[in-house]
Amino acid sequence: MSTTDKLTTLERHVQMLRQAAAANVSPEKMAKGVGILVKLADQLDEDEVIREASQVPKDPGKESASDDDDTDDDDTGTDKLAFDTYKANSELAVGILDKMEAVNDKVDQIVASGKRGFQAEAAKADIHEVTSKVASIVSEIDLATTPWVAGDLKKLASRATYLHGLFFPKA
Repeated sequence: MSTTDKLTTLERHVQMLRQAAAANVSPEKMAKGVGILVKLADQLDEDEVIREASQVPKDPGKESASDDDDTDDDDTGTDKLAFDTYKANSELAVGILDKMEAVNDKVDQIVASGKRGFQAEAAKADIHEVTSKVASIVSEIDLATTPWVAGDLKKLASRATYLHGLFFPKA
């Protein structure tokens, strides 16, 4: 499967997750969908994505002199910064989803063990809240140029870390 096909599949899955979140699908199904999303994202080879993106034809409207050098159009580094921002935000989102997948698996184990008094529905609702917000941000917002994305993802990462810590306490 080509990188373009993998990206298309990933985008379709994110769209389906967004629709499921809007339709108030159960947290269990959302968590499974997020798990699939994480597996799809893991299949992407970052170097392959960069190589493929570099093969996209250049904008014919740009001057050829700027195409010959390796600097940005305005020498501010904004192109590289946008990529770095996109990469950092993407990695943060995947990290959040990984933590929530681990928490979801742990909740399922606790439920399967038959522990009495465990509030699985509340735990699943918390997982759903975090994963659906991350899925919405990833699917609807430009991760490279929207200024508030990093702040929101950091807040969601903090919430994910808190929930993860409830089920996986440090020794």
